[in-house]
Amino acid sequence: MIPEEKMSVQELRDWCKKHGLSIKGKKAELVAKVVDYKKKLIEKSESESEEEQVVLELPPVNVANVLALLRKKPKQHLNSKERKKNLL
Repeated sequence: MIPEEKMSVQELRDWCKKHGLSIKGKKAELVAKVVDYKKKLIEKSESESEEEQVVLELPPVNVANVLALLRKKPKQHLNSKERKKNLL
């Protein structure tokens, strides 16, 4: 992989276009765009790998318990008159 500083302006513009970045600006600006884009990709991949670790550290789920909870009928909500009646 060619370092951004050694790429030609046309190569930088092609790279920016390919990745949905603006192709306007001088070489230094294009290099900055490419470097910034790559840094954001690295940060994103690191945060995603941290999220994966958190998910992997969760305890296993007992499928039978989950299915039993899903089969339960929801409790009917009582209106204010019914609540008073149950309190008496």
